[in-house]
Amino acid sequence: MNKIKYGRSSPPVINLSNIYTPIAIIVGSDDDLASPVDAKITKSTLKNVTFYKEYENLNHEMLLSRDVSYMTDVLEVLQTKQIEKQIEITK
Repeated sequence: MNKIKYGRSSPPVINLSNIYTPIAIIVGSDDDLASPVDAKITKSTLKNVTFYKEYENLNHEMLLSRDVSYMTDVLEVLQTKQIEKQIEITK
């Protein structure tokens, strides 16, 4: 796919330090595609990580897993952002 889209075997490097959108990072400790080490490197490069948490025994398929305990944190992040947005609008 990279060869077709970018004309080379790997995609271009993206300068993550230019991204200012608020970002929540949810990491599974057993993820083979995006390891906690990679996530920490990414987190250190991004300027606006508003939430970061590693969850034990979860992998990249966590959205399909039986353990969806991480969803409590996801909902809290979303609710917090919605409240902040409402406060901003009323200013």
